Amino acid sequence: MLYRSSAPMADDLGRCLGSDSAADALIDRFHAQVRAALVPALALERLSVRYDASPANMAPDVEHKLYRIASDHWKDANTQIAQMLSTVAPALNGCFPVRENMAASARVADLPWREAGRTLARDIRTFDAYFNQLFTTQVTSKQPLSADEAITHLIWLSIDLQPSAQLAADTANARRIPK
Repeated sequence: MLYRSSAPMADDLGRCLGSDSAADALIDRFHAQVRAALVPALALERLSVRYDASPANMAPDVEHKLYRIASDHWKDANTQIAQMLSTVAPALNGCFPVRENMAASARVADLPWREAGRTLARDIRTFDAYFNQLFTTQVTSKQPLSADEAITHLIWLSIDLQPSAQLAADTANARRIPK
């Protein structure tokens, strides 16, 4: 079964930003930034899946090299995520009511690098999906959330995706990885 969502908040976004063309420009910038953020996030995901072995079983120099590569992908992804969030933050914060009691779950930045690698790209895709559900017409095989649920999840993810300069080492190997 296919579901068609009707972009329930697209008109609100256009009114808030002053015109439909301003809203369309924001949506276009957002989509470009999502694609840019996914490139290093997917590289980190592939690295974490490929080297999913227990860090305790790896030689310290191998683990250090993997961590350095993961950190580079992390920094690149965070640069792109910061741009993506700065694009949508004015609209989310200025156009839509702030939800009370919005506590973040475990931030991706606080996870060991392998887990963060498996989580970051998924969270970016999910953020994109909720954004699209609210502001663009979609055809999907999944039942869309209500607009209120989607905006709540979008805000939660924007909190969880806040960039962090430092990627956490895997706990088992933290003491062996030089900073």
